[in-house]
Amino acid sequence: MPTPKKIEAVTKLKELIAQHPLIIIADHRGLSMAELEQLRRRLRAQEARFQVVKNTLARRAAQEAGRPELVPVLSGPTAFAFSKRDGPELAQSLQEHIRVARSAMTIRGGLLGHRLLDGALVAELASLPSREVIVARLLGQMQGPLASLLIVLNGNLRGLMTVLQGRVKQLEGGDHGRAGETSPQPASSG
Repeated sequence: MPTPKKIEAVTKLKELIAQHPLIIIADHRGLSMAELEQLRRRLRAQEARFQVVKNTLARRAAQEAGRPELVPVLSGPTAFAFSKRDGPELAQSLQEHIRVARSAMTIRGGLLGHRLLDGALVAELASLPSREVIVARLLGQMQGPLASLLIVLNGNLRGLMTVLQGRVKQLEGGDHGRAGETSPQPASSG
């Protein structure tokens, strides 16, 4: 019979699993308490969290949250990293922590929406640029052809303006003839 403490833990975990579109599952073996707290602080700054969980409670919470895809990844010492963002920032932070701290922690997999990711796909997710960078690149690529079109269209207007300004100067100079025409010369007798 489950204790009230375990029921509460499953309920909280179920809510976290249901609320977060990106969940990364890690094997936290080898993390010291200081390193664990440092990682939590780093993730908190990104509005993410890192929580060590018991597999039996995590399996039950995943089933109740409607995300049974998580169950096959839940074996051994397990920690969940949750993020409300669906971008690569969480995966990048975890990879960066492992690299900088030379941590023994390994990323086992994750869940993006309802798609189960293995460790390699999470590493690939971490290699992606952030959403802001992707949007900036896309806008830059969209602006390039538009700027070229604008230059071409302005070229015709610039040419027309040059011709009109030349004609205005011609008319101001008192020469009312057409451009390129010469005045008739008197015929010489001879």
